[in-house]
Amino acid sequence: MRTAIKPFAAVLLFALAVASAFRALRGRYYRVEVAGDSMRPTLRPGEFLVLRRGAPTPGEVQPGSIVALHDATGRLILKRVIGLPGETVEIRQKQVYIDGEPLEEPYVHFLEPPISRDHPEYGLRGESRRDDFGPEKIPEGQLFVLGDNRDNSRDSRFWGYLPMDQVKGRALLVYWSYEASREEYRRTGVWDWIRDTASAVGRTRWRRFFHVIR
Repeated sequence: MRTAIKPFAAVLLFALAVASAFRALRGRYYRVEVAGDSMRPTLRPGEFLVLRRGAPTPGEVQPGSIVALHDATGRLILKRVIGLPGETVEIRQKQVYIDGEPLEEPYVHFLEPPISRDHPEYGLRGESRRDDFGPEKIPEGQLFVLGDNRDNSRDSRFWGYLPMDQVKGRALLVYWSYEASREEYRRTGVWDWIRDTASAVGRTRWRRFFHVIR
C-alpha cells in the first residue's frame, strides 16, 4: 500500500504546486491538455503544456513555434508555424518549400508515402490539398500553420491562413504526460474523472516531465 500511495502523493503535490504557480502567473501563462493526434510525435494525447498567453507581435513569432488557436468549434488546438507573412509557401509531394527552398522538418511524421499526380488514385483521399499546395504568398498579418502528424491534421492546407491576432498562446514545455486513451476524453462523469486520474499515476511518462517543446 505504501508503494502505491507514495507515487500518487508525489504527483498530487506536484499538481498542486503547478496549479499554485499558474494562479500566480495567470496573466502571462496558462495550461492546456493535448487531446488529439495531429501534433504527434512532438506532442501526445495526455500531455499537459505550459503556454505563454497572448498573440505574438510580428517580430516575436518564429518559424517552428507551436501555437494555440481555436478551431471552428471553439476547441483549443495546437499547430506549428511554417510560414510567415510575405513568404511564399508551396507543398510538392509532401515536401514544404518556403520562397522556393525546401524546408527541413525533423519533427514531421507521415503515415504513407506521397502519391504522384498521375496516379489513378490521386485525389481520392484529399491528396490534392494534403500533399500538394500553392505556391501562394502568405498575406500580411497571417501565418501558415501545419500539424506535425502531417497526414492526420486539419490545418492551413484546408481552412486557410491563421490571423496572428487569433493566436492564443505559444507552447513552451510539457509539465506532465501520461498514456491517455480516446475513451477517457469521452467520459464526463465525476467518478470517471477520479478513476482516470488515479490510474494515470501508473501510466505517467516520467521522461516527458519538463520537456521543452521544439
